[in-house]
Amino acid sequence: MTPAAIVGLVTLASSLKQSSITYYGQKTHEKKIQTLADKARGLDFTERQFVDVINGIIGLDAWKPAQRLAEALIASSRRTRSFPF
Repeated sequence: MTPAAIVGLVTLASSLKQSSITYYGQKTHEKKIQTLADKARGLDFTERQFVDVINGIIGLDAWKPAQRLAEALIASSRRTRSFPF
């Protein structure tokens, strides 16, 4: 799975939830997307992609995975020093 695909999935799921669009199996899909995004922390995300995924995960009300992704972003920004936090 690529970082761009994860950004797309998270953004789509978050948009559906924020728009109050519901469908059968939505909660299961959201949980799987949260798990996938959480496991993808080690991928080579750009800083913009990290921020997009974090914002999408927050839109899904998944605070723990969002916190872990933010910690991964902080750790990667310390290596690159290009992202001010």
